[in-house]
Amino acid sequence: MSQPQPVFASGWWSLLKGRPVKIQGDEAAFDFSAPWTRGFPDYYRQHISPLCDGFEQARQRAVSHYRRNLRIWALPAALATLATFLYLAAGTWPNASGFMDLLAPFLWSAGVAMASCYLIRRPVRHFHVRVGKEVFPVILAFLGRDFRFNSGQHHQASHYRPTGLLPAYDRVHYEDHIRGRYHGLDLDILELRLEKRRKDSKGRTTYSTVFDGLLVEVDAHKKFTGTTQIRQDHGALFNTLGKLFNGLERVKLEDPRFEDAFEVYGSDQVESRYLLTTATMERFLAIARRYNARLEACFYGGKLFIKLPTRRNYFQVGTNIYEPITFEADIEQLFAELQEFFDLIDTLKLTDKSAI
Repeated sequence: MSQPQPVFASGWWSLLKGRPVKIQGDEAAFDFSAPWTRGFPDYYRQHISPLCDGFEQARQRAVSHYRRNLRIWALPAALATLATFLYLAAGTWPNASGFMDLLAPFLWSAGVAMASCYLIRRPVRHFHVRVGKEVFPVILAFLGRDFRFNSGQHHQASHYRPTGLLPAYDRVHYEDHIRGRYHGLDLDILELRLEKRRKDSKGRTTYSTVFDGLLVEVDAHKKFTGTTQIRQDHGALFNTLGKLFNGLERVKLEDPRFEDAFEVYGSDQVESRYLLTTATMERFLAIARRYNARLEACFYGGKLFIKLPTRRNYFQVGTNIYEPITFEADIEQLFAELQEFFDLIDTLKLTDKSAI
């Protein structure tokens, strides 16, 4: 008679109910096809697999603490959320004068719920932070010693000011950063969010996001001395205002599809046309379609700068705490995201000295 198979925890509810956590699983198996990933399975066995035992123990401790927090705080958190909602609803709804009065109890109770989840999940969050600090650099080291992850040596936002790509801002939130070399080109990827300070009708200070995404900086093989900006087409009025403020001349190009998508400004008309060949314009259009984003770019100081607005959070640790540690999913995710930027360089043919 066969023994019943144990049912393992796969989420917070099953963890709270006391189901065991899986401690044995399959070994990591990788099926990468990109040429730059060749040899990674051997690298994994030599440099990453030895880390798994220590992090497996850390994972089990994190899960144990998470389960304890759930047992102690899940019910009080749920009651506090309900009490907040009932208290505010009783106080505001009878005299509600607008939509916000009706919405306020939901928002505040949602805030209480989110804060409770944040505190309860703290052991898991600390575990993920440790993986990011200690394991991601080892994974990236496979690409060479030049590759760094969150080394604390990222550029400040002011570094990008001469490119004219950033909107006016008052506050910066720096997130993840990767620096390295790809096919001999220096590559720098910085994830950040810019916020602008505002005053509401009651004089209170608030901040609103004016940019959230990635800034990519990469070597450009062609020599140039001026500035060429590739901006989104914001319509005749805003394009004219932009021209007045950036001090650059409008550059007319012959590709009507590129002209429909972008406005180009340059300090040197001849140099801008030299940089933006027909093939290069086609490559920028391909990138815009691929990312489905309102990307902008600038050739400046021998570099190509690309601004990619995106709500996607890149380079995040997603280690599944309910599965034994192999880092397989993290590696696949990290490599897939890096491939996007390598594809961007390949698409623009930045490694081809005759292409741009």
